[in-house]
Amino acid sequence: MNSYSRQEPYQPTWATTWAAFEPHEEDGPERWLQVLGMAKPPPRWLILLRYTVAEAGTLVRPTILDAKWNAYHFPSPPSPQVSPAVGGHPMDLRISPKATSVLPEFIHKQIQHSLAHWMDLGGKIGRTQSPNPTALADQRRAHFELLVKIYGASVLSWMTSPL
Repeated sequence: MNSYSRQEPYQPTWATTWAAFEPHEEDGPERWLQVLGMAKPPPRWLILLRYTVAEAGTLVRPTILDAKWNAYHFPSPPSPQVSPAVGGHPMDLRISPKATSVLPEFIHKQIQHSLAHWMDLGGKIGRTQSPNPTALADQRRAHFELLVKIYGASVLSWMTSPL
């Protein structure tokens, strides 16, 4: 569980809140990746980890630079439109049915995970079977429309097109 942090010790950890993610827990590993905006080819084993903000340390809002220009990272509206406490928002990759809300998204320094981070959730594990079926352009349009719906037309002042 911690071997990656020894190989790549300075990579940020991308995280959301359990309260926002929990409604998707029972939907399985494909949905976990979709709601977190992660396009990963199958098969892929996934586990869910839950830990406290105190264990994570300082939380910051991710930027394009943190995402290394990854096309699946979609910038979130700038402050003051979005409170820094909300973080960013991962792009939900499922477009049918379209998402009606966004998750908060943060990055923090790597931490050492304990077995309790996994077992306290009941040892949630899953293996993906299906590839991401939707075109990136459609996913970006759907996320852009959702941000406009949530934050209003002011979103158009900082991004006029999702592509």
